[in-house]
Amino acid sequence: MKRKSMIGLVILGLCLAGMLVMPVAAAPGAIHQAKTDKVNPAIPQDVKDDLWNVHMKYRIQQFDLNVQKATDVIGVLDKYQYDTTAMKATLSEIMAKKPALQSAVSAKDKDALKSVNQELVNLWKEYGKTVKTVLKADIPVS
Repeated sequence: MKRKSMIGLVILGLCLAGMLVMPVAAAPGAIHQAKTDKVNPAIPQDVKDDLWNVHMKYRIQQFDLNVQKATDVIGVLDKYQYDTTAMKATLSEIMAKKPALQSAVSAKDKDALKSVNQELVNLWKEYGKTVKTVLKADIPVS
């Protein structure tokens, strides 16, 4: 195997490892909100609101970061002429969930947020499986 191909596979492997973390990172803030109620139900509403705003800010940023990382991985695989059609389709489905995510977070709708997060977890898992499948395919000739 050519040295350039080997280095490319190592880099792609690292990207794939990062993709496996995405489903776990899909809904970290829901845990924090539930904990504040269990720790002390008498926490003032303004404190809860400020904590929710922090959650909202970073939840959307995490979503955008995950999408950017996936887009970059697709770009690398496209560069080496891998078939990324299925990856792009799954990423499009993921991106289509952003308005629902923003709406659920903005409305502080825990049920809707739980539902959107579960859909995103499933889509990120699908994306990760697709990346594995693409990388297992024969290495294209550059």
